[in-house]
Amino acid sequence: MSNLYEMFEMDVDLEREGITINYGSVKFLIARAGGRNTAFKKLFGAKTKKHRHQIDNETLGDDAADRIMFESYAEAVVLGWWSRKEDANGDPILDKKTDEEQWVDTIENKKGKHVKFSVDECVKLFINLPDLFADIQRMSTKAANYRKELDEEDEGNLQES
Repeated sequence: MSNLYEMFEMDVDLEREGITINYGSVKFLIARAGGRNTAFKKLFGAKTKKHRHQIDNETLGDDAADRIMFESYAEAVVLGWWSRKEDANGDPILDKKTDEEQWVDTIENKKGKHVKFSVDECVKLFINLPDLFADIQRMSTKAANYRKELDEEDEGNLQES
């Protein structure tokens, strides 16, 4: 018999403080979109409130709807990002003492410039890479990623922060 608590009990800290999604040489810290991340719920509610009539009548354009979602995620779900330090060959640079990969709190934008996390830069990233947004959205709404005990198959795709 399955234990309902093992199946559905969430780690409140993970929901708010985030999980690390690793894309190889870039990683993102994301909170849960929903659950106990009340900041996201409140923000998204406030952003959609002024468009309620258009939403109810299905007249809100795709660009406006995307912008609301991108901003909501940039402000209350994505908590940070990092890129791995690499040498000229693209190999990771390791810390001499710990032998672990080194990371910096910037990522490369479309123009090749390294930028720190900000809401504006995150929104620009989502506009330029909608499939990345879709993946972050999927990962941030998947309850299993925020359970007290992650499934073994999920642990391979995530790194807890």
